[in-house]
Amino acid sequence: MTRLILSSPSRSSLPRHLSARGCSESSIRGILGTRKQHRRRGGAAPTWALIPRAHENEEEEENKKNKIELQKSPAFGAPTKRRRAKNAPTKRKPELSQKERAMFTALNARILECASAEQIGKILEEEDVSVSDVNVSTIFSLLGRKCNSKKKKKTKKDDGDDGDDDLGGWNALAIERLMTSKAFREKVLSRCEKDGFSNSSRIVSTILWSIARMKQGKVAFVENGGFESVWMSLENGLERVCKEQRTLLFEKIFPEYMPPKSCASIVWAYASVGKTVIPEHLRNAIESIVIKKISECSAGDIAVATWGLTRYGVDISAKNRNKYWKSIKERLLEPEVFEKEMHLENAARLVSASGAVSSGFYADFVVELARKAARDMSYKKNEGKMGTREYGHVVAMLVGLASSTSSSGTTDSGDGASKRESEEDTDRALMEALDPIFDEIIKTPQAFKPKQLAQCANAITRIVFSRDKSNWYKGHDSLLENVGIDIGDIGEVQKIQNSTPSEDEERLRSSSFDVAIRALQSIFRACTTDDNVLAQFETRDYTNLLWAAIKSRAKIPVEFLEQCEDYAIDNLDALNELDLVYFTYSLGNAQNSVEEKKKKNYNNETYNPTRYLAYAVSRAEELAKNGGFDANVHIAPLLNSFAKNKFNPGMMLIDKCEKIIQSESSAQSLRPTVASQIMWSFTKLEYVPSDETLEKIEAAWLNPSSDGLNFRDFQEGSSLLIWAHATLGKLPSADLLLKLTTPPTKKAASFWTPVSMWMTFWSLSLLYACVATTSEGKAVVEAALNNFCEKIILPNGGIRADSLDKKGLGACYASILLLKGTSLQIAAKEAMPGDFEKVAKKQWILQKRKDSQTSKLQQQVEDSLRRLNVQFFEERELEDGLMRPDFFIESAAVENFLIGHRKTLSPNANLTKDIVLEVDGPHHFAISASTGHRTLLGSTAMRNFLLKERLGLRLGVILFDEWGQLQSSSERDEYVENILLETSGGA
Repeated sequence: MTRLILSSPSRSSLPRHLSARGCSESSIRGILGTRKQHRRRGGAAPTWALIPRAHENEEEEENKKNKIELQKSPAFGAPTKRRRAKNAPTKRKPELSQKERAMFTALNARILECASAEQIGKILEEEDVSVSDVNVSTIFSLLGRKCNSKKKKKTKKDDGDDGDDDLGGWNALAIERLMTSKAFREKVLSRCEKDGFSNSSRIVSTILWSIARMKQGKVAFVENGGFESVWMSLENGLERVCKEQRTLLFEKIFPEYMPPKSCASIVWAYASVGKTVIPEHLRNAIESIVIKKISECSAGDIAVATWGLTRYGVDISAKNRNKYWKSIKERLLEPEVFEKEMHLENAARLVSASGAVSSGFYADFVVELARKAARDMSYKKNEGKMGTREYGHVVAMLVGLASSTSSSGTTDSGDGASKRESEEDTDRALMEALDPIFDEIIKTPQAFKPKQLAQCANAITRIVFSRDKSNWYKGHDSLLENVGIDIGDIGEVQKIQNSTPSEDEERLRSSSFDVAIRALQSIFRACTTDDNVLAQFETRDYTNLLWAAIKSRAKIPVEFLEQCEDYAIDNLDALNELDLVYFTYSLGNAQNSVEEKKKKNYNNETYNPTRYLAYAVSRAEELAKNGGFDANVHIAPLLNSFAKNKFNPGMMLIDKCEKIIQSESSAQSLRPTVASQIMWSFTKLEYVPSDETLEKIEAAWLNPSSDGLNFRDFQEGSSLLIWAHATLGKLPSADLLLKLTTPPTKKAASFWTPVSMWMTFWSLSLLYACVATTSEGKAVVEAALNNFCEKIILPNGGIRADSLDKKGLGACYASILLLKGTSLQIAAKEAMPGDFEKVAKKQWILQKRKDSQTSKLQQQVEDSLRRLNVQFFEERELEDGLMRPDFFIESAAVENFLIGHRKTLSPNANLTKDIVLEVDGPHHFAISASTGHRTLLGSTAMRNFLLKERLGLRLGVILFDEWGQLQSSSERDEYVENILLETSGGA
């Protein structure tokens, strides 16, 4: 038989197992054609074929040459190995034989019968025992379920045992011994750590769930990371499988591979062990499975999965977000599911999940969940089934609701007045739904753990005193009031405004919110009077309770505040950034009113936080040095606390805070309202921000995101920012001034309060007269003031005298004096119509008389004037009390002084003008923390302007820093003499 040689260059592309046998190209094509035709007719491939063969000796040589190919190639007619498609499911393991299946089933039964962890260990120690994936899963499931068993009471018989006093021997110590044993390590852990351990999501989810349960059960081996390699192996396997399912195969195959219950177990495990990141493909797969298999999901599956996915503030992926929330809502609203499966735990998880992210449910459905949870709580209470776990669910739901009130929408549509009315109805319904929970807190606060009481206080405060409800509690959460801005008796004005609430406000105060307020009172009473509660408090418990007390204006005994202060100081090194801010803000804003001091249960002295603030500065410097502070979260409340207490934190901390604000590594840009609060704090502390800080603050307001501010935040933030610029003597840019004086909409103008209007008007007047030194600068301020009058003041009917306090009236009269004789004089008259000027002038004079006081520096200057024989009047009223300078010297006394000292006069000397001397101490300046340079405050610049420009006097200023360098009386006398000569024109 002749040998056929293939000479075609395409031989390598032909089937290897045919070409290796010496078949010609035409023969191979004929065979393939026959097989294809046979398949088309529905038959199997032929197992025979006529193949030309070579000579036997030649065939042996050919076989030797192609030995490797013959070994790799399957025999002709045998089924060939098909290559797995790129996106096909991961290959399953070979099926077990009947004998192996029976062996592993019997082993599984033995494991399930174990009464302790020790018995499992004995089974694993048997030499002939090998475990399957299912056996491993059963072991983990048993350990996970049993590790949290309640302990039995010890008896005399138990004395001297080794610690296995848990019911059934499943305590943490027994499980620890099992996991550290050699048999468990070799037969269980090593098996789980192998890549591709199991393709069963049920097995993987059970193991992950069990690890999380054992960590909750305080098993040291788990807490110390003993299962970290197992976790990573299982996670990699899940992620690999999920990554492969990215085609249409996913819809048909993958949901069967990972059922909803497995999804819920996996995400619960991730959330419970504190793993904040779920791998991307695994997370997307779980979201998609919940959506696609929603009809198979129970309320518990949905609640656990949603809670786990959003546990650490990570929202549902953008591609699944809308469909996810819509799908689970529709499923949960099915009557059988909602009534039978929506109990307290599931409702609490769903509300908590919705509040943790920016999407979530609409508020109306959140209210339904809260109502169902409250009903279930009442039922469990009547049945005696409310335990620590159930009360924990109540607290978790309140915390979720506190977040939902500020992040979730109300309904799918609606705007304007109808939307506001809908929001009020929803919030009222929420308060009514929570009545049973609030009532439980009032009656039995001791049923909650101390930590839970502090969390409840924080959550209820956020729900009741949310900024969105300011129309019900006017001024209660006002930014102007919170920061304690010293610009007038704001509290008195707001008290007058609140004395006659509307009918709706009265109804809301007396019914919907009354129970919530009493619940807060019950919590505060329990926490401040029970030493056992405080003994169990940790840092976050103190800060939660303190913040709630300050935010809700609760009057707390001074003893409790001092106890909180002692705790904070003793644990200062352990305070993180947020805890330090909470302590500083709360203790720094804690004040008791005069009425409360008279009560028997309060000390006669108010709390003074100075001692704590001194310690807080050192800790803040350390944290700021390590880069832990965030400009939006930490800086504003920290500086606010120092500013409100007039406590100077020092240039070092201020400089570090500025560097944080200027940092480009901030997670997000500075928020407008935060920028205004920071600027206010700088002003009250008399620190002038650097140009870089001012640029950041300006950029925060010029950012398009500031357009989304609500009207109330806009008017408060803008008025604070302009006031701070004017007080520091800093001229804002034209763009910023236009932004701050233009309401977002016409309706927004009605939100400007009288306080905000006079603050802004006075600030613009000061900027125009005293700060803007060029014609371009004055033109910018003039345009801004005209714009403010036209779009805000006039639509509100002008600034009325009866709506302002004493300082507000005085400031408005200062504005009239500053703008007198300018192109803005008419604008001022229109902004303050009627007899406003007459009423304001009276108040201005009274205020000047009240503010009269003599400093030590002023007394020293007076002594020098007497030694120089200069006739003067101290704080003499000029123009019927319009101004009261420190020292007034008549022109005749100046002439006598010059003649007496034989001083010649310069050609520019004018002895017809009187002289005034002002002593400027450190509080007349703001200092730069970075350079140490001092800048004259705007209020001092206004004083100088009025004395020189309005009263026509010559002004001499004695500076505190120059005066402090003088050592003797003669040096001081010479310094005063030179000031008089320079001011009068003597040479």
